[in-house]
Amino acid sequence: MNETTTSKEKECKYCKSQMKTDATVCSTCHRNQKPIKDIVYPPNFIIIISLIISLGLLVLAYMQFYEAKKEREEASTALNQALIAKEEVERTALDLRKTLKLVVENSFIQAQSGIGLIMGADPEAKKRLEKNLNELSKFVEPDSLSNKKWWQNINKLYPQYKPD
Repeated sequence: MNETTTSKEKECKYCKSQMKTDATVCSTCHRNQKPIKDIVYPPNFIIIISLIISLGLLVLAYMQFYEAKKEREEASTALNQALIAKEEVERTALDLRKTLKLVVENSFIQAQSGIGLIMGADPEAKKRLEKNLNELSKFVEPDSLSNKKWWQNINKLYPQYKPD
């Protein structure tokens, strides 16, 4: 305001002419001194709304990040469990292949020698059969009590066979 202005006058925002303090429209340029956008959308209101939206988006992004991290951890755990299971399956498959090999070899021994011949005539075949049966017993029944029961069942099936 100029020095010549009285306390009841103010300056127009646009044309800088003097006007009454309570006037809302300039008498010179006819412009509103308080445009509607200044009344409805004050700068502070826009800043506050922007901050609220920004904080909301930040919280949402953090929640999605945390959820994705949790899913990645669960996927990693599942993958580790699957790898352990795969190793167990591979070990079991290897044991089954060994068992099958022993069963097939025993079948050949029995076919070539016959159970009766194993008992007396072919001591080498008897040793191979006994060795294979011992190996098979480890796969079928690993502990000693079960191993003993397994041998008892073998003796019931083949009473003439007695391991050394």
